[in-house]
Amino acid sequence: MEDIATGAHVGVGTVYRHFPNKEALLDALVADRFETMAARTAEALEREDPWEAFCDLMRWSAKLQADDRGLSEVLGSRPRVGEAAAAKSGLIDLSDKLMKKAQRAGEMRKDLMVEDIPTMICGLSAVTGAADGSMPAMNWERFLEVMLDGMRAPGNTKLPSPRARLNQPR
Repeated sequence: MEDIATGAHVGVGTVYRHFPNKEALLDALVADRFETMAARTAEALEREDPWEAFCDLMRWSAKLQADDRGLSEVLGSRPRVGEAAAAKSGLIDLSDKLMKKAQRAGEMRKDLMVEDIPTMICGLSAVTGAADGSMPAMNWERFLEVMLDGMRAPGNTKLPSPRARLNQPR
């Protein structure tokens, strides 16, 4: 908390007045991240080509993740916080709408569900994290393109049933 106060050029007491503990600060950072992602997803929904909009959104999200390792690690260690923030921000619903739009256009596999995205993003997170120089051969950009290609219609492999559904506020 002291490092954050120093970086923000405020006293540590100011930070604690806004965030009583580290968890509250992390929750606020996660909420902000998902609000940004939801806004970007809403913009993607307005684009004419839903498949390209989805792919560009995934590329942008992966880059955001690669550039913010600290917050990505928090999301990896506290997945329920990320799921709650995604639902509260509307990201789950917006992503579902974008996917359905791409499926109706015949560009995305019809058997994909919004629940598949967090799994893919977590896998991608492992690769973007390894690309910090510790494993320079980990080319997350290439991994992402292979992943997107696997999402393209029509799809050749039958997907297993999902184990769980995301918490979507109604």
